[in-house]
Amino acid sequence: MGSASSHPELEDESPAAQRHEGIMFKESETLKEWNQRFCVLDNRVLSYWDSEELRARGERPRGVISLENCRVVLAEDDSKHLDSLYIETPPDARRMAAQRSQTRMYFQAKTLTELETWLRKLQIASREPWQRDEGVEGCPVCRLIGFDMTNRKHHCRCVRVAPRRYAGWL
Repeated sequence: MGSASSHPELEDESPAAQRHEGIMFKESETLKEWNQRFCVLDNRVLSYWDSEELRARGERPRGVISLENCRVVLAEDDSKHLDSLYIETPPDARRMAAQRSQTRMYFQAKTLTELETWLRKLQIASREPWQRDEGVEGCPVCRLIGFDMTNRKHHCRCVRVAPRRYAGWL
């Protein structure tokens, strides 16, 4: 892993540095209603309980979501879920999933400011860790191999193709 010192925009934003907790509302997969949950983001894992008291008593979380290789976005194109964010996990049986086979989970916050904070923290936690140039063979976005002096590894900015980690399930 490289240092964020040469990239000031990444300081205090490494996926492993993320910690946040608070109330969010999660849409029930089966009943399609919003339920209040106490959520804790710790590094790259989001856990949630029915209440803060259950967490304080040491109860097991109701759900645990590993954010590795997840997509976290604002649900802008879905009028039913306006002012919501969703976490989309790749369909992988080995993943820790919140509920059974659910791959898309919708969350809301009490205020738009809280939602934006959760969105930012979850997006940072779900992104790939920064890698040193020496450890990268190709661009994870466009898969370009064969970097040179004009197209250096950390300057590849191709965004036309979905990242390799999402290929096949977007």
